[in-house]
Amino acid sequence: MKIQQVLTTVAIASLGLVLLAPSALAATGVVGGDLPSAGTVTVKEGEAGGGEDKKDPEDPDKEVETDPGEVTENPDTGSLIIQAVSNLRFGDIKTGVTAQTPFAKPTLVKPVDDSGVAGAAVERGNYIQWADIRGGETNFGYTLSAALTQQFINDADAELTASTISFNNGMMNSSATYANWGNLDKTSFVLSEDGGSQNVVTADKGTKQGKGEYFVEFGQSAGWDAANHPNAAGTADTAASSVQLTVPKATASTMAVGDYEGIVTWTLAATL
Repeated sequence: MKIQQVLTTVAIASLGLVLLAPSALAATGVVGGDLPSAGTVTVKEGEAGGGEDKKDPEDPDKEVETDPGEVTENPDTGSLIIQAVSNLRFGDIKTGVTAQTPFAKPTLVKPVDDSGVAGAAVERGNYIQWADIRGGETNFGYTLSAALTQQFINDADAELTASTISFNNGMMNSSATYANWGNLDKTSFVLSEDGGSQNVVTADKGTKQGKGEYFVEFGQSAGWDAANHPNAAGTADTAASSVQLTVPKATASTMAVGDYEGIVTWTLAATL
């Protein structure tokens, strides 16, 4: 009986050594392993607009400055928003017995260098700039349209009856991934007071198009090289001959002198 008791004690002691072996090895660094470190970030919807993000329509990564009167900047901010649009400056026309057909002057922009200093002004076609930075998996798709919402009138309410504005040589541009761009529906169109709106760009909701910052420029500078565009679009040296006002001869012969203003309203509408 004494011998059996000793053997039992030895067996229990041996079992204890086996159970303790992994802990002992780990303590000496022999056994490896993985320990994850979690990183967290919260995505919130941003805002564009507010007059702080004017870019070059022919070099969308570059910031620009503009002189007063060249561009109307949107003072509001939002995640789907028109940021800026060129003002159409048609200059002088005269009464006469023929139609008056002046072109809008090019938009002048001043490229800003890496130190934040604006350089000399360069010509660009008249343009519109917008952004879609909405968050969420379903917030995709929009249309961009234009309409002549006020005929040209002066302070005495005289009107340039039946006048129209034509837009030509339209080019869409962006620094966003080309595969995600929306579609430029019209490179040319005419706006009239009773002609309603013209759809210019469509970003498809189903294929998740249109996120990022975009431009449509009507006419390009003399230095434009279509090879620099992902779709080889644009026509050099058309910035001064792409947006045209037509005052018909019946109106031109009866015009009252004065300064006239018409309004083109651009609308960016989300796809429901």
